[in-house]
Amino acid sequence: MNRWQVSFPINDLHNIIKEPSSELTIDNNTKFRYRRNECVGTVIIDGGSQEEALNEGKYLIDKSLAKICFAYNTEASINMLGGYAKDLLATNGLERVSKIVVLR
Repeated sequence: MNRWQVSFPINDLHNIIKEPSSELTIDNNTKFRYRRNECVGTVIIDGGSQEEALNEGKYLIDKSLAKICFAYNTEASINMLGGYAKDLLATNGLERVSKIVVLR
């Protein structure tokens, strides 16, 4: 059994989370914060493969983001070009990046 920490970059949330050290938590499980210089939504997912965790994480983060958009009367969205997944039970503690690459 795995325990994943899944994060996705968020577009246009800088007006709500202004300070790099600030954090906004929705429903006690989804956190919106800065990861270096980008705003991300992060959630913990129990079980499943990396792909399943990314899909469920995207759903939960999007659901929480809708609540923020309604409460603060703002528009924000998940950046669908990639995400981060980290197996919290793995000994190496490496974070995996999933990206969509467009070749022309």
